[in-house]
Amino acid sequence: CIEERNDTLWKTVEELDEIDQIIIKGFSQDISDINLSKQLGISQPAVHKRRIISFAILKEKLKNIDLWL
Repeated sequence: CIEERNDTLWKTVEELDEIDQIIIKGFSQDISDINLSKQLGISQPAVHKRRIISFAILKEKLKNIDLWL
């Protein structure tokens, strides 16, 4: 069921560090790296790098529960 997958996805996101959660949630809401950098008080390149790492971590966690498509 799509709703169950969605719930599992966001519960998994909540297991990540707070900054990773903010970046992933921001990405899902189409918030730019520039705006996220202002919100977080870090540079845009730092947000971009952290986003790549955050999604890699999320992907690994989701693979472990067979949710990654």
